[in-house]
Amino acid sequence: GAPLLAVLSVAGPLIWLLLRRRTSPSQATDPLLPVFPAAPKAHETWSMATVSGAESQDPPLDRWTPVPLPESLPEALQALGSDATRKLLTDPDRRRYAGYQVLRGAFFLGLRNVSALQSRLLAEGAGADPAATLLTVRPNWNAKAYGSLMEMLRRDLENITTGVYRAPYDMDLDHRQFNPFYVLEQMQVMFETVSDTAALQVNDGRTQVRADRPDATGAFPDYYLQNFHFQPGGWLSDRSARQYEISTETFMAGLQDVMQRQGLVPLAEFMASRHEAETKLLEVACGTGRFHTFLKDNYPQMETVATDLSPNYVAAARDNLRYFREFSKHKGRPIAPVECVAAAAESLPFGDEEFDVVVSVYLFHELPAEIRRQCVKEWYRVLKPGGLVVFVDSLQRHDRPEVIPVLEDFARVTHEPYYDDYIENDVTPVFKSEGFTFESHRLAWISKALAFRK
Repeated sequence: GAPLLAVLSVAGPLIWLLLRRRTSPSQATDPLLPVFPAAPKAHETWSMATVSGAESQDPPLDRWTPVPLPESLPEALQALGSDATRKLLTDPDRRRYAGYQVLRGAFFLGLRNVSALQSRLLAEGAGADPAATLLTVRPNWNAKAYGSLMEMLRRDLENITTGVYRAPYDMDLDHRQFNPFYVLEQMQVMFETVSDTAALQVNDGRTQVRADRPDATGAFPDYYLQNFHFQPGGWLSDRSARQYEISTETFMAGLQDVMQRQGLVPLAEFMASRHEAETKLLEVACGTGRFHTFLKDNYPQMETVATDLSPNYVAAARDNLRYFREFSKHKGRPIAPVECVAAAAESLPFGDEEFDVVVSVYLFHELPAEIRRQCVKEWYRVLKPGGLVVFVDSLQRHDRPEVIPVLEDFARVTHEPYYDDYIENDVTPVFKSEGFTFESHRLAWISKALAFRK
């Protein structure tokens, strides 16, 4: 891990400059048009049967089958000669996607390994158990585990090539993530994160935020005043907001964006018969606004509102969305502004039946059961009749029982006080009991995307 990261750190600026020099004029002037030829949006063919080979069910339940990887030289040669490999190697846009994901995966896996070593050394230096550190949690990296990663990327690429959603806008080489100085800055933030996290873990700082922010008591719900993930200040510090994206993406080996994008699939189906300018969307618990940039990239003129209970994260979301809008404007794609509001997901400052869509990403596993139900009631209230809820979160036990030990390890070494209850209690009955219709179920490696209709 360390040598790989060192090589990438040294070679990164040269690769960046070389790629920039080889960018074609069409890429430079309009790279945010769909990177892949947009096939007709045949949403009616997008069922769980087409995704996973499962038989059509009502409600549809997805199945997860890792891509079978070759385990011998003859199998490898056969795979290299397959139609899928040929298409990947001959199609420049597919090659570009593959190159992007290879570089992204190598960077985050390398950073993860170096950060894990740093975390272990800090724990040992403090006389703590190194096995209790966040970055020691990892799946058994066998062929099946790598096959699962490939299946996640396969689904993402299929969605892009069939026009369900756009290729990631940050594949554009002008994006700041290809600037070596920005990369080095983010690496520094990650090492800062490991240091902060180790200090809180060693000192059992599960609720340190209550001592650091006595003014927060009474101003925020009691369940919220936790140092989730052993982050400095919990959700209530600029330092935490600065660290969130790089730390979670590193922990997820660079696949967090890919998993979150699966929430765009039910939204695309919903939007197939609607005009985006006449649709109003609310994202609750938007965090730093990363997923909201993908929403706006796919629906630039849709009226959207992003809320989060943390004023620090709302400020970070505004900054991220400001950069995204300026970047898109520079590329000739004007993006409608986003209203960012500090608000609790279970008590929203909006009128009845105000929104067509409510989106929630990675919220429920950090809420106690009674607050989850309050959220569902509140979302039902603010949705128009026929409105859609897009729900993206961690898997639960019934989704893929074979990965539950890894998820339980995650809860063990991080401060996730409500996670064990979350993975044991299916959220679907909660939505149905409050009047929603269960519409779709899609697996996304260790996450899932659900859709419910009012």
